[in-house]
Amino acid sequence: RNKYFTNIELSNFINTRTEVNIVGRNLNQLLKLLHTKSNLNVNEETFKNMIKDLDNKIKNITLELEDIILKSKDRY
Repeated sequence: RNKYFTNIELSNFINTRTEVNIVGRNLNQLLKLLHTKSNLNVNEETFKNMIKDLDNKIKNITLELEDIILKSKDRY
């Protein structure tokens, strides 16, 4: 539950958090693009729900990684 990780593991968690944040930013850019392009045929409600679900999952993963990183940094 309150496991501590090695520096290598902690570095991997930090890299994973960074990658997850990049995915989130890319999704945000995709949404902006879809809002400006009117010639795309996309079921907006389904797409919005999918993006919201992905956003929630990204936020949860990011929070968990942040918690792991903070707890592990506190041991030093």
